[in-house]
Amino acid sequence: MAHLRGRSEAEAPAPMFSPSVARIAATEARDWSFVDSWLATQFPGRQPPPFERNADTLRALIALIAFNDSASEEARLLARIDQDALGELPQHTDTGGSPAPVTLAAMRDALLDIVEQELPREGKSALNSMASMAISAKIAFPEAERLGATIVDTQSAVFEAEQMSSRAEALERHIHSEIENANAVLRAMQDENYHLPDGLGKQNMEVQRAVRTMSAQVPEFERRIASLNSSVASSEFTVHDILRDEHDYLALVENRKELENRISVFRGLPSDPGLARSELNAYRQELQGITSRRDAAFQGLVERETPVKRR
Repeated sequence: MAHLRGRSEAEAPAPMFSPSVARIAATEARDWSFVDSWLATQFPGRQPPPFERNADTLRALIALIAFNDSASEEARLLARIDQDALGELPQHTDTGGSPAPVTLAAMRDALLDIVEQELPREGKSALNSMASMAISAKIAFPEAERLGATIVDTQSAVFEAEQMSSRAEALERHIHSEIENANAVLRAMQDENYHLPDGLGKQNMEVQRAVRTMSAQVPEFERRIASLNSSVASSEFTVHDILRDEHDYLALVENRKELENRISVFRGLPSDPGLARSELNAYRQELQGITSRRDAAFQGLVERETPVKRR
């Protein structure tokens, strides 16, 4: 049996060669070689940091190399533009005919003139708007972010002023209405036909009695208010407390859902532990029978599909 087993293993077919798999492996090896050479240029004289070599890392490094190349190309183009612009600057000459040295102020003014001349109409309009806005805001060195923040602050101040004006107008209308009502009452009281209502003296006495009663109860009310303020101050909630309680509540909800999912498996079982255990054992025996039939079917399929070797 041993020599037959060794003979069958020797006659087993070799793994099939796939050209597509080999091509993919060669491409991946070439990409890794390119990445390794680029990393060597970025870390001269030392090893790059260790990383996991997989397909995702390879794609990320290739994308990083492409971005680095594009950034380097843009930097080279900007340097060339700066060099060309410096070469086109006019050379001022003095009275003696010798060329005057180019100062930093002259270089700056010349660059600004070139930039302003090359701006389109929309760019000039935006630049003029930005300049006028900076002058209005009294900003010596304007930046887009700072100007935007100034606009937002100004708009907020305008909105608050409009709200205060509307509230003042509403208060003024209310005051005028109350003045008209007071004048009407005053005119009615100054009329010759005006008479005091009956029972006014009795009402005055009742009001005075109520005032004395309430004045006697003021210390009790003050004591209650102080106790309430102390209790409210001791049980004061903040936004962080509310957020923490909300987080705890959501965690409890997730825990309840998990427990319900775990309990839902046993919902079909009887409430009696003995009957539930018997039914669970029956389910286990049924599962074992199904597993045995599956294994037998798989074994028969393997034996049927495996070719019989002839001697």
